[in-house]
Amino acid sequence: MLEETLYNEIWKRKSAEVENYIGSEGRIFEALETIGRGKVLLDIGCGNGVVTLHALKNYEYVIGTDISLKALTSIPPKTFPVLQSNLNRGFIPLKDKSVDSVICLDVIEHLYDPLLLIKEIHRILRVNGELVVTTPNTRFIKHITDLLLRGTSPKTNLDKEGYDGGHLHYFTFTDMKKILTDYDFQILQEKGISVRFYNSLKLRIFYFLSKLWEKDPMREFFCQGIMIKAKKT
Repeated sequence: MLEETLYNEIWKRKSAEVENYIGSEGRIFEALETIGRGKVLLDIGCGNGVVTLHALKNYEYVIGTDISLKALTSIPPKTFPVLQSNLNRGFIPLKDKSVDSVICLDVIEHLYDPLLLIKEIHRILRVNGELVVTTPNTRFIKHITDLLLRGTSPKTNLDKEGYDGGHLHYFTFTDMKKILTDYDFQILQEKGISVRFYNSLKLRIFYFLSKLWEKDPMREFFCQGIMIKAKKT
């Protein structure tokens, strides 16, 4: 299946879930609370523009980019400029040092070469520009027990389309911090992401434990996702 086809199929299904999108996504809450203020913001993997729209109040100018034309066409016309871009081709279609901030929510795990994405983000950010990046946490205790007790590899995506919703790589906090520091980013904040609106006792317990150990190394085992805020040096 072509990449564009896969993500168009995902967004075709998600288009009926737009109203509940923020409520079901802990990463969106965390990103909106963490993102700063500035002149120009780029939302990489903007999807239907939910996060980008909420960031408008903090930025003079926002841009969204996504691989899925289906997702981009669901954004009301003239809301903000959008670019259809396949990041596996290794290029973000913006000039060097042209944006103040970048948000990149659960995109890096979908790409053939995650390092190239971080290199491109560094290129387009101005000096001291900030990046907020999220990705699923492979060290989440459910993934560990699946591997050790069930003998199955971790599945970090709930999307039904494709194998593991198109995830190609799996990261821990240590992995993400190393990638960013290797490409001259300074880590400003790291935080575990948990589902805020839970529909099962298991998720309720995980959410409680993640809050109990929010600033402790144990958080890595009870958070489904990783969020890191970093600054270009």
